[in-house]
Amino acid sequence: MLLSLFGSALALATFLESRELAQAWFSVPLWEQVIHSLGGEVSLHGFDLVARVPLMSLLGVLTIPFFVIPLVITWRCRDTATSWEQSLHGALWNASIWGLVPSVWWLIWMVATVQGATGTVGLCGLIAPLVFPLFLAGITAPLLAGRSIFQADQPMPQRLGWHVPTALMSAYVIVFVLLNWGLWWNLQIPHGDSAMYEEHLWNFEHGKGFRSYLDQGLFLGEHIQVIHLGLIPLHLLWPSQLMMELCESVALALGAIPIMQMALRHAQDRRAAWLLGGAYLLWFGTHYLDIAIDLKTFRPIAFGAPLMLWWLDALEQAKWKRSLVLLLLVLACKEDYAIVTAPVGLWLAVEAWGNRDRSPEERRFRMAFGLAHAALLTLYLGLVVKVFIPWFRGWENVHYAAYFQALGATPQEIVQTIVLHPIKTLSLFVTFGSILYSLYILVPLVGLPLRSPGRLLCGLPLFLTLCLNELVQTFPGPFHHFHAPLVPILFWAAAAGLGRSWREVVRWTSANSGIPPAARSLLARHHASLALAGCLFTSMTLSMVPWSMKFWDAGRDFYWRTLYIADARARAIEPVLAAIPLTARVASTDFVHTRMTHYERSYDYSDYPRQVANYEDRVPNDTDYIVIDTGHRYSKLRREDLLADPAKLLEIRELRREPLRWEVLDLPTDCYFIVLKRREAASMGEPHGSDSARTKPNVAPLP
Repeated sequence: MLLSLFGSALALATFLESRELAQAWFSVPLWEQVIHSLGGEVSLHGFDLVARVPLMSLLGVLTIPFFVIPLVITWRCRDTATSWEQSLHGALWNASIWGLVPSVWWLIWMVATVQGATGTVGLCGLIAPLVFPLFLAGITAPLLAGRSIFQADQPMPQRLGWHVPTALMSAYVIVFVLLNWGLWWNLQIPHGDSAMYEEHLWNFEHGKGFRSYLDQGLFLGEHIQVIHLGLIPLHLLWPSQLMMELCESVALALGAIPIMQMALRHAQDRRAAWLLGGAYLLWFGTHYLDIAIDLKTFRPIAFGAPLMLWWLDALEQAKWKRSLVLLLLVLACKEDYAIVTAPVGLWLAVEAWGNRDRSPEERRFRMAFGLAHAALLTLYLGLVVKVFIPWFRGWENVHYAAYFQALGATPQEIVQTIVLHPIKTLSLFVTFGSILYSLYILVPLVGLPLRSPGRLLCGLPLFLTLCLNELVQTFPGPFHHFHAPLVPILFWAAAAGLGRSWREVVRWTSANSGIPPAARSLLARHHASLALAGCLFTSMTLSMVPWSMKFWDAGRDFYWRTLYIADARARAIEPVLAAIPLTARVASTDFVHTRMTHYERSYDYSDYPRQVANYEDRVPNDTDYIVIDTGHRYSKLRREDLLADPAKLLEIRELRREPLRWEVLDLPTDCYFIVLKRREAASMGEPHGSDSARTKPNVAPLP
């Protein structure tokens, strides 16, 4: 215990005294406050800040996990068959074992530093944010498991119950609806890959086709993704992005139900099922499906995660007709789901072939059913990438081939590189980013999915794809939307792994052999409590939810006052919306574009070439208004610069090139928004593009 205590203190000192390591948890101002609160000091060493923290202060902090929590566990979870001394000894021993996690991390870090092994030092630095959450999860998990007394003849529960799942899902929905709506009201949601889906519904309902004006023609040229059209009945009643955010959060929360049902069947313990469902709702990968790292909120691919969980639940219950309907709905969420559903078909065939407990007829049916799934879904994925999407794009390659440029420029080149150059492909896969990604998805669940390796392997093709995705490699981990199809596989394997010992996993034996039902129920509860605690503590450091450190850190981009409370910029949009008629065609910058989706046409105003502008550096010719947001994070024209020098207004592309064709509206926006209106051509008396039209700007005074 002393070894674990001092090792953890040294690891915590190493973590806090390095500004680079500590920034995984704190911004620099908060880091300095933490150091000072512990009695330490921060000084400038060369060009970097270095902290010193008294070891006694850290030992005092660690008395909570090493002594206080074991005492609470002893009081809360001791059963009647165990003495107080034995219970306390067990809790202290548990704390000592988990204290070895940061101790071993510190030992590897120090040895690698002394030996100059920069690669190992770098990897230790990358996994540092996971070390202490895992340590705390292992120590506090017994509090979640509850009392450990069972009768050998206790009947196993057959029903999940409703009160705990309802409370957990309701809490999730309330939290994320408030966050999503706060982002919308505060103009923090990007339009592309988020609010453009609401524009799809608006345009579809008004006869403009299934599209936004970001796309090259119909949206089907980007993805075979139509599930959000199912929201049209609700959208007709409440035509708002807020409605779609609500539906997405509710759908993600409902994914906990099939997880709990599968866990109950495998573990035969109601509490274990509830705990695993809670782990799904607390896992930061689920949170980033609702609000991505770049604050893109609504994405139809998120609906596929709960639908696929229901599909897997139907397969386990041999509800074949229901599973086919659910599979069609899953594929409507995005073509990516074929990458994981096809291997599930193979798993179904292999599982049927190896299970001698079923009748020959049932085994043959399951094998045929699974192999048909694998073949047809693989064929569907090939047709989507090779035929359907290119046809809607005018026979251009799928746009996401650009994410794999290291392998080739087209899908054919990518496949050829993977097949003909496996060593090159392997070198791209075996990276620190790939290791970090695997740890981010397995450590929060404390390795529970590994207890069902057959199911977990169904996600391997998608995992390899994610590791080769250059966009993911820049920030490895489940922080974008790409990992959505991996979530059902992960928790399906976790549910099946409940109650399994490692001996059973290694021997590939049945989950119902060798261990009495009561003991298996205890084992399942232990695994599920570890998973929930792991997801809880990792979400505190890696997520953006109200119980995370990022949420309350004023030096972070996820600070709650910055993102969720409507500020002066958000209030300044109202006169802009009032000044532009709904029949207008409007080009706007990102973030404010979210409020422009219900106009006649809603164009993107940026330097990105669009088809609607003939891929030229301009707005479309029929644009009536231009709305420029000077307050969002990517704006080139900043409000502060305009207030300091109003002449910078003339740097706007349209005022610089065609000053007589545009006028600046005098609106009370306090320079948060600049609104340009196209003048009528007849009133100008000058042909388009003439030299005289470029000589004298004619703009209103700066609002």
